[in-house]
Amino acid sequence: MRTRETTPHLVNEFSYLAMIVCAFAPTRAGAAPVSLFTGHADFVSATGAADEPPIPSLGLVGRTGAVQTVGRLTYSVSQTDPDVALIFLDGNPINPGNEVFMSSVENLDVHVDAPVYGFGFFFVEGTDVPQSCNPQCPCADSAFEITLLLGNTTVGQLIINAPDDALAFFGVRSTYPFDAVKFRDQSGSCDNEYWGQFSLSDIAQCPADLANGSGVGLPDGGVDINDLLFFLASFESGANAADLDNGSGTGTPDGGVDINDLLFFLAHFEAGC
Repeated sequence: MRTRETTPHLVNEFSYLAMIVCAFAPTRAGAAPVSLFTGHADFVSATGAADEPPIPSLGLVGRTGAVQTVGRLTYSVSQTDPDVALIFLDGNPINPGNEVFMSSVENLDVHVDAPVYGFGFFFVEGTDVPQSCNPQCPCADSAFEITLLLGNTTVGQLIINAPDDALAFFGVRSTYPFDAVKFRDQSGSCDNEYWGQFSLSDIAQCPADLANGSGVGLPDGGVDINDLLFFLASFESGANAADLDNGSGTGTPDGGVDINDLLFFLAHFEAGC
């Protein structure tokens, strides 16, 4: 496992939490929250994630419709964009090692070989990186929409905006399993962004692990008073974070907050998950 938080280019996670446009927008009734991490070590600690193999140096993989599998992940690009190319190379000096990047607009699909609960990646948005921009593809501030899917069902969506010219990390943990992640560049620009090493977690989140004391609903891999206080505040306000169960005891949300959610949480809180 690489402890890349020590690299001088990696921006401290708190310096760009404000850049996160939307933490999670449920797209199906009763969808539970997704937690967003901006530090690799925190993501691994909370989710038990394991790093995928480093990105290999494959050069130009292919153009329109190109597909490449590495480890558990299969990467693919647009089947209709005539200008797109899928590339596996060391494309910038900020991220150590190789990256996945594209020509044309950065719309990348990543499929996992089996459903997971956590998905993380290192990322560089280059505005002053050689070959990231040119007169035909000027540098642009690029927000990315990320969609989590299980088969054809959308589990959740979020929008991220990484700091420019720095090594960032984003990790997503979902209470629902998912087996595909779609990245869509909201700028429409063909300047280059770069995906570094990926991490995956197969471990389902403990229903009572909701908060780490920061007040933003970030699990920390343990169950304590912070989780209780966060749940009670969410329960009182009827927030989606408190929608844990529909009375079946299986942890199936139902789009509402009621006594079933309280009982479900307290049972898991008492047990420490």
